Amino acid sequence: PASHPHSWSTRISLLSATPGVSRRHTFSVTDSLLDLSERAVLEPLARLLVQVREAASDTPVLLIGAAARDLLLVHWQGVAVQRATEDTDMALAVPDWDTFLRVRDSLIAGGATAVDGLAHRLWLSDQRLDLVPFAGVERPERSIAWPPGGAEVMNVSGLGEALATAVSARLPRGVSVAVASLPAQALLKVWAWEDRKYTTPGKDAADL
Repeated sequence: PASHPHSWSTRISLLSATPGVSRRHTFSVTDSLLDLSERAVLEPLARLLVQVREAASDTPVLLIGAAARDLLLVHWQGVAVQRATEDTDMALAVPDWDTFLRVRDSLIAGGATAVDGLAHRLWLSDQRLDLVPFAGVERPERSIAWPPGGAEVMNVSGLGEALATAVSARLPRGVSVAVASLPAQALLKVWAWEDRKYTTPGKDAADL
């Protein structure tokens, strides 16, 4: 890979919206600018990111999951594909639930299709998108409880740290995105395994 000509960081600060909790979330996104703008195969991801960015406005967006893995290992490092990516996961550093719901509603208004019973999942044409909110909606134990009833709980440990240590990739169409670094992806997998080792045994360990 080519050398990276510059490095900068953007600090992001969000105040927790958790009742009774005063906690400011500060992130610093380090940009080592991985230039993947000539990779035509990344056009669908770039188009998807344009739509999410338009809906999210100034809400920080972090690419996580298999798409982040493939971006760094397959497209940047040239490692052979081990398993096809089925969906795209993005984490949103929102200040509150209203912000997340506005982003989701904006995507639906723009043509995305919601999935019954899965508040985090949307379909945009033939692309499956999972949106995970964190930061201002986190509870003290680093989890989120999905509205309206809060019955569905998701562990979001490590997402703030992943955003703070993210690298930036330039995709086709001039689109740039913060990508969870490989160490951060490994830690997120460990936390995911801890969270669901009994409900989906073997999945996260195999991914790691």
